[in-house]
Amino acid sequence: MAVVNASFAKRYFGDGIAVGRHFGLGTDPGTPANIEIVGVVNDTRYEGLRDAVPLLVYMCASQRGGGGRFVYARTERDPDSAMAAVRAAVREVDSNVPWSR
Repeated sequence: MAVVNASFAKRYFGDGIAVGRHFGLGTDPGTPANIEIVGVVNDTRYEGLRDAVPLLVYMCASQRGGGGRFVYARTERDPDSAMAAVRAAVREVDSNVPWSR
């Protein structure tokens, strides 16, 4: 299952309904379309307001297999103290989660 952004839905499904449709990850034309879209979210820009909106797919980390996970946080506090608070919250949930900055 996956959630996609509005630009992804528009690019691949036009004005049709994307929820319930399927796609696959990969460049091979024979890639199985076994990922079902269960939701569509608004577009966002990550790097800058003038950048093009990327086509995004959000999937549960356990579906994706290995690799790192990333968390982005915006704060008005000092970044170091905000990072310490985030790290403490993660450690409180699961002290075995590896952490790097």
